[in-house]
Amino acid sequence: MCIRDRTEGVKSIYEALKMNQTLKQIYLLNNRIGIEGMHAVCEVLKLNKTLANIDLRCNATSSEVVEAIFEALTVNKTIKELALQSYRVSSQTRQKLSRMIGINRRVSIQY
Repeated sequence: MCIRDRTEGVKSIYEALKMNQTLKQIYLLNNRIGIEGMHAVCEVLKLNKTLANIDLRCNATSSEVVEAIFEALTVNKTIKELALQSYRVSSQTRQKLSRMIGINRRVSIQY
C-alpha cells in the first residue's frame, strides 16, 4: 500500500506504537513527516516503553519540534539512541540540548 497522505500514515504509526510492546527500533528517516506528525511522534515517545532506537533524520523540523523531542526524552526512559541529523535548530535550542544531554546521559543523540 502506498501512503500518499503522510499525515494519515503517521497517525497509523502513532496508533500502532502506542500499543507496541515488542518493537525496539524504528527508522522514520526521510519520510516527509510534517510538523504535526513530528508532534505525534513526540507523544508516542512519551508513552512507548519498548523503543530503544529511533531515527528521525530528514523530516520536517523546527526548534519547537526538537524541544518537544527533548521533552519526550525526559519522560521516556527506554530510548538509548536518537538520530536527528539534518535538523536545523537555533543556538538557544542547542543549549537546551546540551542541558538535556547532561540530565539524560543514557541517550546518545546524533545531530
